[in-house]
Amino acid sequence: MTHMSENNGVIPSVTPQSFDKDSKQWLKIIRYHESGTIISFQQDSFFRATQIVNNYKVLKDVLGKYHRKYLLGHIQIEENNLIEKVKQAVIEIARKRKIKIKYENNIENLLRYLELEGYDIGVFISHAEYYLQNEDGYKMFYQLERLLRAYKNLSIILFSTIDITNEKYGILVGRCSSLFTNIIVYPLYSLNDSLHFMKVNCRNWNLKINTKIKEEIFKNTGGYHWLTRHILRFLREHGNNINEALTDQFLLNKVEILWKRLTDKEQLIVKKYFMNRLNSDDKKTHEYNYLSKTKIFDINLFKKIIEKEVKTDKIHIINGELLFNGENISLKFSPKEFAIIKLLIENKGRLVEREKLAEKIWGAKWEDKYSDWAIDRLIYRLRNKMKKIGIDYKLLKTLKTRGMIFG
Repeated sequence: MTHMSENNGVIPSVTPQSFDKDSKQWLKIIRYHESGTIISFQQDSFFRATQIVNNYKVLKDVLGKYHRKYLLGHIQIEENNLIEKVKQAVIEIARKRKIKIKYENNIENLLRYLELEGYDIGVFISHAEYYLQNEDGYKMFYQLERLLRAYKNLSIILFSTIDITNEKYGILVGRCSSLFTNIIVYPLYSLNDSLHFMKVNCRNWNLKINTKIKEEIFKNTGGYHWLTRHILRFLREHGNNINEALTDQFLLNKVEILWKRLTDKEQLIVKKYFMNRLNSDDKKTHEYNYLSKTKIFDINLFKKIIEKEVKTDKIHIINGELLFNGENISLKFSPKEFAIIKLLIENKGRLVEREKLAEKIWGAKWEDKYSDWAIDRLIYRLRNKMKKIGIDYKLLKTLKTRGMIFG
């Protein structure tokens, strides 16, 4: 079996060997008239489904000589009515195959009709986490489960960045036993897959970087392609300085997005791992086993997020006073400086727009007194004060023309 060729601007994210393995594993679920979920912290696994359903040789090799009876497609969850989207996907697949269909207004009649015509249907669905955020979203899974039990010619493969094997989702998984028959937990990409991905990008961008830098990228990203691609793009634009690339603020913003996708318990375990504070009880937890299996511990860039959080955890607002390492430092700032840093700390990690800063400085009539220069000078003095006190002034980040973020 061969890997899908590079066309239509699609970049193969894994080696041919990994692509073949995934193709066999996912398509066999459909061949056996089952369903399942792919749990992957990497969000790009779903794109491989797109490559699979468009690869004639793969389909023939895995599904056999009757591969033409399988109607395969893929959708992304973006709307509340998932069942309607599944129905539209089935109709679109059939039309592309020039299959005459009936009952377009009713998915159950449509599935029954296609079953009688001898067709099996497989739908890949990305971003299942969209419906895992609250129990209201579970209704969509229950509806899918009902369809799967009623129509054996339908298979669903979900892709989720959230760990549904956690006991938190026990009731959902129990009630949807058909939908979650197969649960496959994927680790981050291997070194070979990551090197393959870098090779393709470097070739497309005419970028030359040595093996040592590539290995350094893998060491820091753990094989997470979204981060890898950003670093490669930085090197393309700014030269082969890997140290600068690894401290690029836009890269760290992406790392923080991934960090926030972890649950509080998962974040705690990752923190303990990088700070060498894991104990035997930690290693017995479900979170530890999940993080180990997915190799999320290999994202060394998480260290930078943890280091920043350790710094911000030293600064608190308690009873209206500013404390640093337990010492009250409120009087070290002018009234306006104190008002601004207090506002930013109270909104840690969130953007505070310049208008809000101006209102805090000048009060209700801030529009009459507004001055970008005055705000910038105040922030400049504030950073200098922080530096003298021993607070990392880089915790104050400026988003040009928009505002400030603390943390």
